[in-house]
Amino acid sequence: MVTPLLEKVISAIIEDSYNIKLTGDNDVVWGFSLVVIGLTYHLSTPSLFKLVGRKERLELKAKHIEHDKNIFTQADGIMNGSFLSDFLSCLGNDHSYRLNDTRTLENICQFLAKDENQFISRNLEQVTQEFLKSSVKLLDFSAYKFYIFPDNQTSGNSRLCMAPALNMDRAGHVTQEQQAQYRELTGNLDNLIRDIREKYRKWRSDIKYELII
Repeated sequence: MVTPLLEKVISAIIEDSYNIKLTGDNDVVWGFSLVVIGLTYHLSTPSLFKLVGRKERLELKAKHIEHDKNIFTQADGIMNGSFLSDFLSCLGNDHSYRLNDTRTLENICQFLAKDENQFISRNLEQVTQEFLKSSVKLLDFSAYKFYIFPDNQTSGNSRLCMAPALNMDRAGHVTQEQQAQYRELTGNLDNLIRDIREKYRKWRSDIKYELII
């Protein structure tokens, strides 16, 4: 037999939820009411948890996107696509660069390599690492194969040229063997430039797609 207090509670729930008024002391009626309430709770609880879980996931995803946007914004402030394009064009066409230009590329590499500046998106972090590897290869090549030329420069932002001693236009007379060596260096440089262009384009494209920025 349902107790008077529980009877009032159940009756109030049924009336409020289903607009049905229960009367009488029939245990069958009250038993049926308890079954209805139990089924309703059973069916509604998983859906409620799903809604709460989905909301939490969306909020977390929004925070991840905001974090990755902040990382890219800072990186783009150090070196943007226009700067890289101009730098690579000069490097490829004239086989020369200014010290400040490579310092800018070094700065963005140092920024993106820090643990606290990693992207949360696995894909963005992967393409970032590929861009960094390509950048480091080009920086290493420019450090070992380029020299200050002419050597009487006094500016801190000195101009460096690729193997000037092997370049007819800079050193004057060179042997055929030296010309062959310079052509080989040129091929290596072209490959490095092509690779970093592709890696940056992929990096920027994926950032635009995932972060809408």
